[in-house]
Amino acid sequence: MPETTNTAAATVARWSAAAENGDADAAVACLSPDIVLSSPLTEQFRLEGSDQLRDFLDSAFTAIEDIRFHTQIGQGDTYALAYRAQVGTQPFEEAQ
Repeated sequence: MPETTNTAAATVARWSAAAENGDADAAVACLSPDIVLSSPLTEQFRLEGSDQLRDFLDSAFTAIEDIRFHTQIGQGDTYALAYRAQVGTQPFEEAQ
């Protein structure tokens, strides 16, 4: 059965494509308008709302190059993603 545009899997696919293309607007469109992003490392890093997150993603997508998702696991409304990328000459891997 084809996925509709409202399923979690379809949203994950749009998010991955947006990140791989460095498209902050498309990435933010995947999220709730009242999104809150808090760092797990420090409470000093907190972004609230689509505008703040778009600015953050614009900066991140400028610094992070060659984002390529390689693993997606999940079902229903819960997914985890992993990708490889680099900043300058430093490669790294991240899970979301």
